[in-house]
Amino acid sequence: MGRGPLSGSAPPPPYRSELGNARHDTRSRHRCRSCGAAAVRELAQHEEITTTAIIDTETTPYNRTLVNKAVATGLLEPHHAHLPVLSAPPVRDRVQAMDPQEQTVHLRSGARVDYDALIVATGSVPRALPPGITSPAALESGRVTHLHSLDDALRVRGVLDRTPSPRVLIYGAGFIGAETAGILRDAGCRVTLAASSPIPGATAFGAQVAGQLSQAHRDTVDTHFGHALTRLELVESELHAEFTDGRVIAADLAITALGTRPHSPSPWGGAIAVDSRLRSRDHENVYAAGGVAVHETDGTTWRIDHWSDAEAQGAHAARSVLASLGRADAPGPTDPAPSTAHRSTSTSISLLDTQADSGIRAPSLPVPSFSPTTELVGSSESAAWTPAPT
Repeated sequence: MGRGPLSGSAPPPPYRSELGNARHDTRSRHRCRSCGAAAVRELAQHEEITTTAIIDTETTPYNRTLVNKAVATGLLEPHHAHLPVLSAPPVRDRVQAMDPQEQTVHLRSGARVDYDALIVATGSVPRALPPGITSPAALESGRVTHLHSLDDALRVRGVLDRTPSPRVLIYGAGFIGAETAGILRDAGCRVTLAASSPIPGATAFGAQVAGQLSQAHRDTVDTHFGHALTRLELVESELHAEFTDGRVIAADLAITALGTRPHSPSPWGGAIAVDSRLRSRDHENVYAAGGVAVHETDGTTWRIDHWSDAEAQGAHAARSVLASLGRADAPGPTDPAPSTAHRSTSTSISLLDTQADSGIRAPSLPVPSFSPTTELVGSSESAAWTPAPT
């Protein structure tokens, strides 16, 4: 299982690809999504390569776009969101650390896996509320959640199923928050969409577009914009959310939608900077794809936490691995940001039109310019440049 380049006329050695071995480390607490599965499918076409997928959850890889669209409201059961079974059974373990110099992955069980190429596809985790805002009783009630995983969807579904005409507070009016507000409203919930910004999305889209979006929200659900959440308490059997203006909103369920942050094990502990072929800028034979990868274009850094782009990046990273091993032609650069950003300006507004009957149509406006620390985050049908945190 050599790591060197191919040489001579002898049959090529079996290369280890981790997704860890090209190792696809599809490790993801509470999440196992499309990016890693796409890389495994691409590598599985080459029998001479040993591909190992490491997943630290028993959950089958799934389509995350269905979390808020269908599973949370009971339109689909969780197994309907599952992706096709991987070609080889994954290793069910947690990655404790990776050693890029030794090309070794250390697992929680004590096992060690060596690799010739490593693809990190660990995705992202939701940004949490600042410490101290949510009381212990509110946390333990099961009425405060993100909407990022199948577990989150089932938590939301449980509250909706046992509560007549449920009152739902959504804190964060980005794409996931706005989309979820429309979905839950259509499911019969009484929704309040709240955000600390007076005009959510103004930094990303400019005042004109963001103002139209804000008005669409006000026309279809209750809103509370321009005031930060300061306290979330459980009072008897309901949540009380207090804001900086002193207003208290009662709810049966609170969903926080404050964006995401990249998630990876040591030595990164967060985002992994990659080049246009998804190769790590810091470590040889390491690749990153999906929500954990940070890209740079013309001095602007960005990342995409978007299901379909993550899937495309997983396949692209695998093709880059194959090219490095001499098994395929170089796939060329991946640069989805400009087209996706442009697509977001029209798709996101029409999304509100379909979900919330806002009647708003996408204005003919140029794509806004982006500051160096923006991220590209979004729902399954739209993505948007938005500052982090939201």
